[in-house]
Amino acid sequence: MENLSRILPSIGAMDEEITIQTYVESRNASGEQITTFSEYVTTLARVQWPEAGMKETYSADQQTAFRKIVFWVRYDPDLNMGQKMRVIYRQIEICDIIGIRTEGRDRFTVITCQMREETIDYLTDDSGNALTDDDGNVLTP
Repeated sequence: MENLSRILPSIGAMDEEITIQTYVESRNASGEQITTFSEYVTTLARVQWPEAGMKETYSADQQTAFRKIVFWVRYDPDLNMGQKMRVIYRQIEICDIIGIRTEGRDRFTVITCQMREETIDYLTDDSGNALTDDDGNVLTP
């Protein structure tokens, strides 16, 4: 069996900031139930884009494309599928959490997400990184 440090990412590979939010249900002034989001934590993560491209599904006669993305963060025992959460990546992409697991004897929490195509409204390179101009502005189609 290989050494865990060769299989698992190093802490230094966690260099992209993400924000994890929880869904909060409340009532507005009219008494209607509304869903809002509350920030759970902002942390650094290692980002992995799986090899496969987008997955397309049909719902209510409308085609929707999803891209899978995986975030590795330091172990957090409070991150679990018991409550609905989402990840905000690059401060503009909304990623719905579809799976959470623990790796490396409680060293890492691995969050698997799917990102709807409509949130991908900028140009990316082959690794999924946003393309920017010389001033650092994100390029859009």
